[in-house]
Amino acid sequence: MNPFFLPALKARLLADLADLRLDWRGPASFPAPAADHMRGEASSTAPAASAISSLPLASADGYAEGEPSRPVQVFIGDVPPKKRRPGDVEKPGEPFPCVVLIPLSGQSDGGEDAVTVALVCGVYCGDAGDAEGAESDMALLLSRIRQSLTPCRRDALDHRYRLTEDAKGRLFPWEKSDMQPRPYIQATVMTHWRMKGLE
Repeated sequence: MNPFFLPALKARLLADLADLRLDWRGPASFPAPAADHMRGEASSTAPAASAISSLPLASADGYAEGEPSRPVQVFIGDVPPKKRRPGDVEKPGEPFPCVVLIPLSGQSDGGEDAVTVALVCGVYCGDAGDAEGAESDMALLLSRIRQSLTPCRRDALDHRYRLTEDAKGRLFPWEKSDMQPRPYIQATVMTHWRMKGLE
């Protein structure tokens, strides 16, 4: 595996998720789809785009409309340990929301490397019992990851790393790690990449 691949993937996700601030105290409100979209007719504004644009964005102090929200963080390998200094106050839900990039397997053939990378996504819901808010955040995070990386099938990431389908012809298969959100939800997205091997 090319040693520059994971940092390039991290940079791509950080750039594309920079405007996403997940409200971790309750569900985001989404506008209802337009009536013409429900009938199958083309709409001038896609429902997903309007839903994303309606999400609250955080100000510099980390709050949106009076509610705490945090930007998505991206890590390679694992979530970093908490480093506390005397007097620091622990913030609930640190370091969530996040995506952790974990290389799982790979092989070299024909001068190319094939690499499988798991994207472990985590969200935190600060309100006890608010599974709906956490599920909404997870669905939005998974959607934004797909939007960010799907173009890498056609236009390779950094002109070197190409997203490919898995052996079953799927892109971005995912599954949840736990069916009982309390208060964290974790889902793992599998991605497959091809790149020129090191010479």
